[in-house]
Amino acid sequence: MKELMKTLCLTATILLLVCCGGDPTDPDTDADGMISPDIDTDVKSDADKVSCNYSSTDNKIKPSATELEFTGYYKTFGGTRYVTVTNRCLSCTGSGLTIGSAEIVQSEEAGFSMSPNPVAVSSITLGKDEKVTFGISYDVVSWDAFPGVLRIHSNDKCNPELDIALTGRAKSAAKIEVKTPDDALPDDLKMEFGEGFDEKVSPLVVNNLGNSSLRIEAMTITIGGSAKAGDPGFFIKTNIPADVSIPIDGTRTAEIGCRNDKAFPLGLVGQLVIISNDVTEYSKYQHLTVDLACGPENTDLPTAKLLCPAQVPILTWPALDGSTSVDVDGVTTTGLSYFWTMASVPGGGSGGGASIVDLNDKTQPVANIWSASSKTTFQTLLQGTYSVRLMVKNGDNLTSTWADCDIEALPNDELIVKMIWDNKDSDMDLHLVAPDGAYGDPATDCYFYNCSPQYAGARPDWGVVGETKDDPALDIDNTTGRGPETAYVNQPANGVYKVVVHAYDTSRGPSKAIVKVYTHAEQAASAEALFTDTNTCWDVFSLTVTDGTGGKKNIAVQPLGTTLYPCDPPPVVP
Repeated sequence: MKELMKTLCLTATILLLVCCGGDPTDPDTDADGMISPDIDTDVKSDADKVSCNYSSTDNKIKPSATELEFTGYYKTFGGTRYVTVTNRCLSCTGSGLTIGSAEIVQSEEAGFSMSPNPVAVSSITLGKDEKVTFGISYDVVSWDAFPGVLRIHSNDKCNPELDIALTGRAKSAAKIEVKTPDDALPDDLKMEFGEGFDEKVSPLVVNNLGNSSLRIEAMTITIGGSAKAGDPGFFIKTNIPADVSIPIDGTRTAEIGCRNDKAFPLGLVGQLVIISNDVTEYSKYQHLTVDLACGPENTDLPTAKLLCPAQVPILTWPALDGSTSVDVDGVTTTGLSYFWTMASVPGGGSGGGASIVDLNDKTQPVANIWSASSKTTFQTLLQGTYSVRLMVKNGDNLTSTWADCDIEALPNDELIVKMIWDNKDSDMDLHLVAPDGAYGDPATDCYFYNCSPQYAGARPDWGVVGETKDDPALDIDNTTGRGPETAYVNQPANGVYKVVVHAYDTSRGPSKAIVKVYTHAEQAASAEALFTDTNTCWDVFSLTVTDGTGGKKNIAVQPLGTTLYPCDPPPVVP
């Protein structure tokens, strides 16, 4: 059986509205006598409204919610919420409830937008118990609460301006900031100790700029560490314990040291890695790297040179070439040692570099160690950007600075269909139907049961029997989030395919599905539709595949409109 979504815990939060007054005879001045913007995001209280009673024949606007909260997001996009208004009356007379317009009232730092807005072009009229839905999207603009109002204008005699309170804020998340106050440039993520000492210790300040406690899970010298007391290199004198949390706006200080020879200082370089629970910006700073430098800024150092391809297909082994690195003379390429590391991998984090191996012997790992391997590789298991770093060292232990290289791994599947949706409490399913196939047929429809790795159904065998390159696959059946779900075929057989979306469960609110088609790694089409009812379907695209040139297929994408229709759930056969 398909997994049911987890029970949604609804937390009621009261929107605090503060009204600041100035001259009571002048509503456009504030308490300081300054001119206020002509924007009022305060929701009207009952006291503000004229006393009014409805009769059984009056049209009355009734919202599904009096406030919308946008919480639980630490990424840029804050999602979409919906409010449905109904003409709720006992025995309406006249022309009905007319909604003339709707607007969002907010500060200049706009965070809210409206889509869909059913009265954007013209007014609409609702009969008894008829409904219309407004969609409000929020883009995270602040860690703090961001207020706004959805104001709906109608001919409701008692409530001609219906106000829906809006509140948006980022999800509670820690956000790390590192400063090196002893440096000339304390914000450049580089600790420079200078020279003229046998041992020096400098502070490393860690600040929490987020709205949740920051935890430092590990702090390690990964390159250039002193082997033991008295040996040249870097060391951590005072660490930040993993069981100590840094509160919001709080600060903790570590102490990082360098040992050198005061009389004959070496130009030492190293690397400090800080692992924390900062998941903002797609975990970009969860593995934070601080470069270390100690001793004279010697220009007579080896030079790391790294060559790599800018783009490769996924599931390939790109060549990383550091063989042109040179010693201090700028010519010699022999006698060097190589330190390879993975700075970041798709999805955030450093990836540990564990996948980097010798180019000629893939059984020989060379990540995060000094080795003789000047040419290496790794497998691009995921789509996205991989950042590789190389450092070289000569026989006198003089170490270069970093050489960096970014490699973008692109999908090599000729056909990719991706779907996302905006309501994490809805369960939406993507279907890719084979030529002459049918929705819900496990043999000709690729969907959660027979195509995703979570379920054990028989896999579809399309095109040539026994050939896997023309068979479809689904990356995941996402039942607890907003996607994406991605269907793909490496080399589709000729014919007309169809893309279908099924609303498996929208009982916890409407959901807007967005479907994109990629052919030969480039976006070919995009479409979206709003689902309000469970067990409705949308025929999104037809995809016509024919033979092309150079061994590639021609794929023509045809939109099929935005009409939704009732449909049954697809079968799940034990």
